[in-house]
Amino acid sequence: MSFSILGSKGLWDSLSVEEVVEAVRNVPDALAAAKKLCTLAQSYEAAATASVLWWCS
Repeated sequence: MSFSILGSKGLWDSLSVEEVVEAVRNVPDALAAAKKLCTLAQSYEAAATASVLWWCS
């Protein structure tokens, strides 16, 4: 599966590209993957503005 992730500064300040890919690599549902990334970023005390846009190509 190929995918792209557009994340806010809050996401990328909290997680590396490698951490993001590892976290969602096996999540088949785009909405679940986006929610997982937001939750993960918030667990690292990300700003409340952490947001994710996910699309499959």
